Amino acid sequence: NMRSVIDGGDFSEFPFHPKNYQDLSTGADGINEKKSIVMFCESEDDEEQADIINAIKEAARASKEKGEDYMFFFVTQPGGIGGQVRNLLSLKGNGVTLALLDIPDDGGFYLSTKFDGEKDTLTKEIILEFLANPGARQQMSK
Repeated sequence: NMRSVIDGGDFSEFPFHPKNYQDLSTGADGINEKKSIVMFCESEDDEEQADIINAIKEAARASKEKGEDYMFFFVTQPGGIGGQVRNLLSLKGNGVTLALLDIPDDGGFYLSTKFDGEKDTLTKEIILEFLANPGARQQMSK
């Protein structure tokens, strides 16, 4: 999605190659076709969000290097697409939550039970461990 880059004027990563991560508020490319990590962090301050985004990007790069085909998203603002996904997962409030969506599996999803957004700092390792062992499958509301 080039529009956000052009509007933002950030050409530092030119030439642009498709990335397996993005801000859910700017688009949801691939979310319906691939398993996708979504990190909800709307309630965090700018510095905490920047740390979370860096962890998401590091995990996305590591996953891609291993040949895995996941998408990685972060939600930094309430409402919009992120708010819609939060509602589909029946998540209340704006708490920090790490989720794995598996929409191709009839709307399945997983919530991390080992990551506590109030106590833990999100790292690449936490995300990759969650991908390897996501826990119990849940079903999105319709």
